[in-house]
Amino acid sequence: MHLKKKTDEAGIAYTPVPLVSFTTKFANYLTQKHFGKKLDDKDVVLLEPFAGTGTFISLAIENMDPQKLEEKLQRKEIWANEILLLPYMAMTKNIESVISKKTGKFIPFETALWTDSFALMEKLYERKIPQLPAIIPEKFKEMIEKQLEAKVNVIISNPPWRAGKENENIGRKNVEYKNLRKRINQTYADNAKNLGTTNANSLYDTYIQAIRMATDRIEEGLIGFVLNSGWLKGLAGRGVRKALREEFAEVYVYDLKGNLRTSGEEQRRQGENVFGNQSRAGVCLLFLVKKKDKKEPAKIYYKAVKDYAKKEEKFAELKEWEEKPNLIPWQDVISDDEHDWIAKVIESLKTL
Repeated sequence: MHLKKKTDEAGIAYTPVPLVSFTTKFANYLTQKHFGKKLDDKDVVLLEPFAGTGTFISLAIENMDPQKLEEKLQRKEIWANEILLLPYMAMTKNIESVISKKTGKFIPFETALWTDSFALMEKLYERKIPQLPAIIPEKFKEMIEKQLEAKVNVIISNPPWRAGKENENIGRKNVEYKNLRKRINQTYADNAKNLGTTNANSLYDTYIQAIRMATDRIEEGLIGFVLNSGWLKGLAGRGVRKALREEFAEVYVYDLKGNLRTSGEEQRRQGENVFGNQSRAGVCLLFLVKKKDKKEPAKIYYKAVKDYAKKEEKFAELKEWEEKPNLIPWQDVISDDEHDWIAKVIESLKTL
């Protein structure tokens, strides 16, 4: 199959660098703020589960201290998975190039895996080691086992989300992961149905699966995702919003708008899509702080780019705030029983 068709069917859209840069730097800021450690510190174990050509890990590494980076690689604290072979090969080379520039020496990036992160998570749910074919090299099998054993506490990515499709059910049907689907049923779907939603099909899209997977993968730590923003306003999305409030200590949403599935004045207000012609869906950045000692519902923070903004204006805004993350003017969201966050933000702004 042609690579473009395969990437389209897998829901892959390669992420603009300004989004990746902000995500990695804000993740670094939040890990330091909440856990007293930066991404290059010992015991901060980083995973990129949908690595593509390695942009997230490459930019994270560029901001690391060279000596700390070398030690981190030796401890196997940076992991990257990619399901497609050609992007995987490119990812490995790209990350090794960045490592070489930072450290001044060639260090193989051994913790890059050509694998399906969802399938690996199925094994974690089942507490099983994958049974791989005999033809698979022993070194690869060893790395699979080491990743499953790793105490991952930071996950950053742009999960696949059928970005180019008007109908997200067109093309290859999502592969069904039994245990992951069960977890979505127990959380997002049950929440949505209890809140009166009759159609929860959108909660099984791959990007929602990625949120569930990442939530269950880390015991304590941080998730930073570039996402389709459908979950943020949709009725079924109330099930996700309720769960995020219950399962995390803090939730940050940076709304980049760009929903071109709207029309008329509302579409113009959404501004250009940050993915250009790769997507018509709105886009947001989502950061989730998970703490074992959490005792109350999450504090929710929201920020949106200005209305009618061009793509380059949105990129410039991200660039500005990534350099001073402590000064970002987040809007507090007081969630209600309907978990309608955006309506609450609009309502609070009108009272100012």
